[in-house]
Amino acid sequence: MNQMNLCKFFMFALFCCFTNNANSYNYESIAGGKSGIQIFNVHDRAKTSLDGRWNIIMDPMENGYYNHRYEVKPDGYFMNQKVKDKSDLVEYDFDVAKHLLVPSDWNSQKQELLWYEGMIWYKKSFVYQKKLDKRVFLHFGAVNYDAKIYLNGRKLGEHVRGGFTPFSFEITDVVNEGDNFVIVKVDNIRQRDAIPTVNIDWWNYGGITRSVNLVEVPQTFIHDYFIQLGKGQLQKVEGYIKLAGANGSQQVVISIPELKFNQTLKTDESGYVKVAFPLKPVLWAPRILNSMM
Repeated sequence: MNQMNLCKFFMFALFCCFTNNANSYNYESIAGGKSGIQIFNVHDRAKTSLDGRWNIIMDPMENGYYNHRYEVKPDGYFMNQKVKDKSDLVEYDFDVAKHLLVPSDWNSQKQELLWYEGMIWYKKSFVYQKKLDKRVFLHFGAVNYDAKIYLNGRKLGEHVRGGFTPFSFEITDVVNEGDNFVIVKVDNIRQRDAIPTVNIDWWNYGGITRSVNLVEVPQTFIHDYFIQLGKGQLQKVEGYIKLAGANGSQQVVISIPELKFNQTLKTDESGYVKVAFPLKPVLWAPRILNSMM
């Protein structure tokens, strides 16, 4: 079995509590038939950044999304259509549109967007080379507040009223070999029953405010984990490891170099294993922190 290195703590033997739950306000994934799989610990995984210049189209009336009956258009702006004939009724073009930088709010980038509250379309093109032994996720660090995500004109899902949490969509089965484009419908209009509500005492930012990445993982990978000192105990570590993938039963390695600790465990068929072992960590104290500075 291939071994997986769970985590390495590099905080001078300081034990922390890791909780990897993407508690989005309202999350829907409809891509590739693999809904609900979120990707965590993005910074330590193989990834390709989609940050930088994104083309944008302001759409305060949402004419690029709804028809006159307030139904979603099948040929909305998310299709990224191009004029092929003079008779084509395509009145937008992302490729010649203005741009905004991601990650960032839109308020501080353009004077006309300082007070803007409404809808903006974001579009980014990228080239991808598929790998047979990899799965790939499209990961957003945060979008203020309502985000609907499309890949090559296909809706991946949406993240509603969740400007403060990350979210992702697995695109392994729907990403193209070669050219691709992502379009995001971003809406920062406040709602009375949401956070932020209509009357707030902070700035109502809008935009893709955190990084966007393509994240590659093995076919079976560490999906979730939790590790902490046992409840009411100072010399026992407890937690769990959860794998995602067809090959759930694998060996995993827990490594804490500062404490010279290594342990190999085996997950069950569902990819789950509980963690519990005795250990004598150096507990955190102000004097220890001061000695490290």
